[in-house]
Amino acid sequence: MLCDSHAHLDDEAFSYDLDSVVGRAQESGLKYIVCPGTDIKSSKRCLEIALQYPDVIIPAAGVHPHEAKSWNEKAEAALEDIISSCRVKAIGEIGLDYHYDFSPRNVQMEVFRRQIRLAVKYRLPLICHLREAESDFIKILSEEALPSPPGVIHCYSSGPDYVDEFLSRGFYIGFTGVITFKKADRVKQALGKVPLDRLLIETDSPYMAPVPYRGKRCEPAHAVLTARAAADIKGISYDELAAHTTANLLEMLKMEQQ
Repeated sequence: MLCDSHAHLDDEAFSYDLDSVVGRAQESGLKYIVCPGTDIKSSKRCLEIALQYPDVIIPAAGVHPHEAKSWNEKAEAALEDIISSCRVKAIGEIGLDYHYDFSPRNVQMEVFRRQIRLAVKYRLPLICHLREAESDFIKILSEEALPSPPGVIHCYSSGPDYVDEFLSRGFYIGFTGVITFKKADRVKQALGKVPLDRLLIETDSPYMAPVPYRGKRCEPAHAVLTARAAADIKGISYDELAAHTTANLLEMLKMEQQ
């Protein structure tokens, strides 16, 4: 049994064959797929998808740093309304992205803080996006109360030097198909430092497709390839890695194994 802890099934890339995508994921052995929102519309769609596939899809709701510029009181109220749904299991995708700077950095930081506070209020874990913003990200974590467990650093790209920092704060760390790329040594080194009880496997579908699908649409079924690569890096069997990462996701989301 394996889980995909991060897949944007609300993306237009899946608008024409979502049934087939979910079916292939189940045929590949996936038990659950977490579908995180990136803005209000996206978060509502993730909830709809979870209602459509209640035994497979786990919805999360949040405003991505790229979309932080759209934040206002109305958006915050709308997000809280979605979060209050008993089906939403995490707040995300939220965080900081200084690579693209699609939203002003000060706005990203404020929106990140506000969503952390919502997560604490509703006792839900965070699904965090972090790209080239480690200093401000860690500063915010230090200054804000965090839910317990705090959540996951998804699509981890900060290299091995920051692993201990995030582990010490209780975070899980998620890895994508990037670990199958030839020139991903620092990400592979980071994976090597993450203990099995803090590791998550994700696809970030429709992005980050693993080899041999790199450059094509990624889908949750491809999590199997990422998990096999992670198992090789950790020197354990696929079954052992799948069992650990599934248990980790359920623990983070406070869900019972079924």
